Amino acid sequence: MPIATAGRSGSLDLGFARDPAGRTYLRRQHATHPFHVCRAQYLDRPRSGQATVYLQSCSGGLFRGDRHQVTIACDPGARAHVTTQASTVVHRADGDPARQAVALAVGAGAVLEYCPDPAILFPGAGLVNRTRVTLAPGAAALLWDACLGHDPGGAGAPFDRLDTDVQVLDDRGRLRAADRMAVTGAAFAAGTVGVMGPATCLGTVML
Repeated sequence: MPIATAGRSGSLDLGFARDPAGRTYLRRQHATHPFHVCRAQYLDRPRSGQATVYLQSCSGGLFRGDRHQVTIACDPGARAHVTTQASTVVHRADGDPARQAVALAVGAGAVLEYCPDPAILFPGAGLVNRTRVTLAPGAAALLWDACLGHDPGGAGAPFDRLDTDVQVLDDRGRLRAADRMAVTGAAFAAGTVGVMGPATCLGTVML
């Protein structure tokens, strides 16, 4: 059988709401391959009502040409923590990087923590991440993004390119914060001062 070269399109849509007792629950969930949504758990201070949801992947990571869309909304007053069960491996791109678009909407007085595990970029991997956050008055969002390069063969071959863009807007669509990064695997692994230096893993936190 020939090996398929076309990327896949996956989508995930989650909606959180707060019940009359103050506990957050998943009021809406829709997922296509490769996403799987685990049931909400309540791990953080039981009286806070915060829902923790783990996302799982049914595939072996992100492949060339993949196009994924993630949409998460928190209704007013809801509190949610969304993470993944493991790191995501990003495979060789061959000129067609995997792309992921994340749209987060946080209602008035709500809190959303979006903290996926790190992306592991294999040799030749390419990844384009676009994250757009919309905050209503009194809302808060915690964003965590991390990555590292890894060559399973041990030769130190670099990934191709990583391109990330985060925009935070208010409920009127005005830009309030932005963070943009584009780096090649060669620059990432070179140990250059002002790029990575001696570090081998990069993480960014926005609150």
